[in-house]
Amino acid sequence: MQSQRVNILTLNTERTLKIYQDKIFEKYIGYKGIVASRIQIDKLTNIIFANMHLPAGEGKIEERCKLLSKFLRTYHQIDDIKDDYMFIFGDQNWRTLKNLSINSILEAIKKHEYKIILDNDELTQMRKNKNTQCLEDFFEASITFPPTYKYEVNSDDYQTEKDHE
Repeated sequence: MQSQRVNILTLNTERTLKIYQDKIFEKYIGYKGIVASRIQIDKLTNIIFANMHLPAGEGKIEERCKLLSKFLRTYHQIDDIKDDYMFIFGDQNWRTLKNLSINSILEAIKKHEYKIILDNDELTQMRKNKNTQCLEDFFEASITFPPTYKYEVNSDDYQTEKDHE
């Protein structure tokens, strides 16, 4: 990964922000990837914003983690920025595990009991597993809204015909 662009913004005579924009694409997994911007403030602090579209589908957990790991390894090699601030956004495509039925998910949504769903989420399980080490150092705010995927076309009803896809 190489910096694609560096923009320098001078706020006043004492402060300069450097904004680096980078990208990692994995063509072999359908043009999924990560685009990141790093804002450097006074050589002291880096703030990184990473927008990602990770591989979709059941059974693609390893591919999602592999792309994330590649991105994080690459970023940690740049100016030793591992102690700075990173915000990740985008479609990470994590799924609920098969041990939670569609009916259980719909019932939890109806009762606003999102913790049941989150406890059976691939990412939640990956972060608990010491062998996978996928986003284990990141903090996620409490989820207080229902799942946003996948709705029937032109409807507020969830699609239930394809299990977990």
